[in-house]
Amino acid sequence: MCDVSGRLTVVLHDALGLTKQRMPETIYNLIEPGSRTRAEQLLARLHKNGSVFEYELKVQLLGKSVPMLFAGAYTGNGYCIIGTFANTAFGLMEVLEELMQINNNQLNSLRTVMQQSNAARVARERATTYFDEIQQLNSDLLNTQRELARQNILLTNTLEELEQAHYHLSEQRDEIERMNAELRRSNDEFQQFAFVASHELQAPLRRIRSFVDLLAEHYQPLLDEKGERWLGYIVKNASDMQQLVNDILAYARVETRDQAIARVSLAAIVDYTQRTLASTLAASGGQITRDELPTVWSDA
Repeated sequence: MCDVSGRLTVVLHDALGLTKQRMPETIYNLIEPGSRTRAEQLLARLHKNGSVFEYELKVQLLGKSVPMLFAGAYTGNGYCIIGTFANTAFGLMEVLEELMQINNNQLNSLRTVMQQSNAARVARERATTYFDEIQQLNSDLLNTQRELARQNILLTNTLEELEQAHYHLSEQRDEIERMNAELRRSNDEFQQFAFVASHELQAPLRRIRSFVDLLAEHYQPLLDEKGERWLGYIVKNASDMQQLVNDILAYARVETRDQAIARVSLAAIVDYTQRTLASTLAASGGQITRDELPTVWSDA
């Protein structure tokens, strides 16, 4: 294991004794001087691509330049690097022959290295699978992050729209309150007008009724049939006018008292209207017709 500067941080296995377990050591000191530029390129490719396989570098072993294949992966904080011999038929046997002259124990150690190199190759293949899975997981995580960012933007837009709608509702509520206040003021003025108008109209109506009653009492014997009919029209219209004044006063008081709810016959209302307009209909030649009408609930 080494950091981004190439300095070794952890040595998991070193069968050839390249590092001598000296820490801190740099990976460049293990490579033949002519291959150090390629070693720098190896770290650069690891940093860029995330993983590299079968990358050849030469190391100095027993005074010989021995080619080795390296594989590695970038972990975010540093690099994990594995090395094995590139040519077991040439480089390794040449080294073994010289080691046989030095010490049989070292020969056995190198045989172990060969086995470990094969194990490292298997580990590399497994690492490749793990790296692919990690890359897929990273891709999925990136897509999830993008989706969350998109959802966050949509949520932000929705919140802004809700705030805008709340602002408009507040404006509408203020406008409704203003209109209600204006309506209450208008209703108060209408009530005052209705009270004054009904009072002022009732007095002359009572006088008309009084004079009509006197006229009927003293002069009815002198009237012919047409005169009596006209006198009846006067009395009827005076009564209707009195009822209209009372209705206006009742309508003006609609907010000051509860209205009793009762069943009202629409047919009776039409018939009453027809009787009220009888003289007008007769003079104009008009008529009112109706079918069967229902009885409904209404304020009395």
